[in-house]
Amino acid sequence: MKKGSKNKIKGGVPTNAPFRLQGVSVYKATLKSLGRVYKSEGATIEEALRGIKVSGGAKVVSVLSIEHGDKKTDRIINGITAHHLFGQGSPTTREIHLSKVRMLFDL
Repeated sequence: MKKGSKNKIKGGVPTNAPFRLQGVSVYKATLKSLGRVYKSEGATIEEALRGIKVSGGAKVVSVLSIEHGDKKTDRIINGITAHHLFGQGSPTTREIHLSKVRMLFDL
């Protein structure tokens, strides 16, 4: 193919599709708050938790479930932690509460 050609190579990986490795287990995070369910997944626990966005914050007691492979763990987190972790706030505060949740789940 010459330089500057608009022809596409067939059989390649599209650049706009998220890259997923087959056989690699991912972390799945589920937040249940006020009758709503928020789900996200990521390669690490941090990516899975950062994928959950709650508009307006979550200032109530919530149930957080983390699933990795065949292991599933549910924990109740208080409103302050849920709000700082999933709402709009400073990155420093989010990191502090992320480490708190990691300790809660023994990760």
